[in-house]
Amino acid sequence: MSAQADLTRMMIAGYHDDRQAFTRLLIETRAKRERCNEAWEAGMARRKSGVPCSCPRCSKED
Repeated sequence: MSAQADLTRMMIAGYHDDRQAFTRLLIETRAKRERCNEAWEAGMARRKSGVPCSCPRCSKED
């Protein structure tokens, strides 16, 4: 898995406030911790601003 794909998954974890998934990805990824935290915060900000989630799990629910 690429670092960019991991960061995207971390952003989705932040959106869903899924700390377990974020921690697992943080341990497994090669991305810098600072970038990982930025992805988490971006996901949280998207949810707070009302942007709908586009992850596969949420897309199936529509």
